[in-house]
Amino acid sequence: MHAERLDTTLAPPKGGAPRSPGVHASNLIRGLAIETGKLKLDLGEAGMRSLSITEVADNTAWWNGLPSGAQLKISMGLAWERWYLEQLDETVVGHPGEMELDGVFLTHDGVSLDMVASEHPGGYKQVLALHEIKLTYKSINTVGDLTNQFLWLMQVKAYCRALGTRIAYLHILYVCGDYSHPLSPVLHVWRIEFDQGEIDEAWMVLLNYRDHRLQQETERVQ
Repeated sequence: MHAERLDTTLAPPKGGAPRSPGVHASNLIRGLAIETGKLKLDLGEAGMRSLSITEVADNTAWWNGLPSGAQLKISMGLAWERWYLEQLDETVVGHPGEMELDGVFLTHDGVSLDMVASEHPGGYKQVLALHEIKLTYKSINTVGDLTNQFLWLMQVKAYCRALGTRIAYLHILYVCGDYSHPLSPVLHVWRIEFDQGEIDEAWMVLLNYRDHRLQQETERVQ
């Protein structure tokens, strides 16, 4: 037998809705997490530290600048997201489309209607609920009760602000579970109800960071 391992190159993800040129919430959150030390980059990801928060049309530089391991993780996450959305209750609408708020673009995974307590007759009313889907190599024990998951919570709060809701469902696939042997994937689904103040505060943090980074990028060009 003769086996030869071939070099492989992953192309940027295809088939998703096009992203508008401009500032995207995902870039803001990642940049903020890096600058505040809440996201630690591997040595191979060092170049990502200086990525612009502003996307341009047909921009593939963000993908080409990623190490192969990061490309594979993103590809696995997208594959899981697309498959998992089809397994959810039919009331969940997957990939409802890009949103824009205060000049920031946001692309959420899904929405549904949820029942919440109300002073209206009957005691309940229907509101929009956000759905976000994650695949992670983090341990269940590391994630805990979500309070230390800065990136996920900032993302969910930003989407809630754009949707005008306080309800979110976070669907997390832990690829390695809690890392006890034998390793086995575990799925957790969280229903989160934020206070409006939490959502508003997170959004102001993102807008302030957006203005700070845009000023930096303008000064760098001049």
